[in-house]
Amino acid sequence: MNLLSYDGKYVRLTDNWGNTFTGHAEHQSADYCFHEYGVEEEGLRVEGCIVYHSQIASVKVVEMRGTAELFTERLTLRRYRPDDAADLYERFGTDETMFRYSGWNPYATPEMAQETVQRFIASYEDDHSYSWIMDFDDELVGTIGAYDGQDGRIEVGFSVARVCWGRGYAAEALQAVLRYLTENEGFHRVTAWCAAENVASRKTMEKAGMQLVSVEKDGLAVGNHTFDKLNFEYRTGAGRMDRIEELLKKPYWIIDILPKQVPKDSHGQYFAIEKYLLEKQLSDIKRKHLNVILKLNCYLDIAIDGEVNPPPAKVREIMDTRYVYIMINDAMILSEPDDTHLTVFNPDEPLIQLICSISSSEGLFVWQPPQA
Repeated sequence: MNLLSYDGKYVRLTDNWGNTFTGHAEHQSADYCFHEYGVEEEGLRVEGCIVYHSQIASVKVVEMRGTAELFTERLTLRRYRPDDAADLYERFGTDETMFRYSGWNPYATPEMAQETVQRFIASYEDDHSYSWIMDFDDELVGTIGAYDGQDGRIEVGFSVARVCWGRGYAAEALQAVLRYLTENEGFHRVTAWCAAENVASRKTMEKAGMQLVSVEKDGLAVGNHTFDKLNFEYRTGAGRMDRIEELLKKPYWIIDILPKQVPKDSHGQYFAIEKYLLEKQLSDIKRKHLNVILKLNCYLDIAIDGEVNPPPAKVREIMDTRYVYIMINDAMILSEPDDTHLTVFNPDEPLIQLICSISSSEGLFVWQPPQA
């Protein structure tokens, strides 16, 4: 058995006692094992454990599925181990700040921590189970997992020990998990949520590329407290198009140079005037459209092609050259490069009021046409 050939590969290893280890294999030479452990025999390190050549019953390269071991610039995202229970109890179970906004504390006692860890370990038999420990240089710094996957959608949650706050571990881990779930596991939509007061979690999700799609007023109840619930999502290109198609079927409003829709039997010369405006004044109209979007962005996050709050110059360039779908919370604005209006799909009442105020400041009107 050539153990060196498995170095860096994702493997499933079974030892002579029937224990199974799944993860990225790291070859350990005989010289290294003798120097470090006094065993003059090569081995493979998998899931943090070294199994020596003579102890290996079988090893094979397998497809990464489920809770596969992942690596970031600083972190190893690995499976839970029995000895994690003590750290989870100490760093999470006894610190009230860790569950202030969720009310969920599965590590409240040493016994609960052990039971939770064993439950996660048992879940690894399922290729659709996703539960990781964030490990920095053999230190447990946090947890991250994904749950309730169905129909191409799954929810993700994460937590970092308070002593490790401010180091960027959560965003680093979340980015890796989002890539893995979408690129390897076939999910096209990943969701997450946090309390509005939980600014750190919100910034983490935004930094990882997730987009705020809706706000539920008093949507979270934790003990005697209620919080507004912020819902985020991350979509692949196909997932974003699915969302766009959904929103195109929703009620819509028009931001226009005219105060209302021109009737089909109008006696004026609408088409001639529209042609003239497109030829002679389109740049001025598009400037007003851009200003509406940028002014909205002063109050709310926007996303274009999955990028949250792109630079104003980039927004202008995109709006000047192509069709663009601008996502704002659970609404969408369609901008067409050669048209005199913007279309707003699925706005809630506060958003449409804000749009009306901003559009008015640009000399534009907002009206709702008859809906199909």
